[in-house]
Amino acid sequence: MAIDIKPSHKGLFHKDVGKKPGEKITSADIKKGEKSKDPAERKRAVFAANARKWNHGGRRRGEKDASRAKKLYGKAGK
Repeated sequence: MAIDIKPSHKGLFHKDVGKKPGEKITSADIKKGEKSKDPAERKRAVFAANARKWNHGGRRRGEKDASRAKKLYGKAGK
């Protein structure tokens, strides 16, 4: 299930912390946002912190083990 963010909301947290679009959001930026007086900025900071924990299409946990099993036994373990 993918998260759909409104196009009008994309990049708002970058603007809140003063970063250009495409720059990385650091932990310090998230902490700064969480301490903000603006409730919308705090909400965006919490979202950014949670989004760091998601799988963004990179290598999945255990993939190395599955590929090793495939090499050794001809198929991945279950």
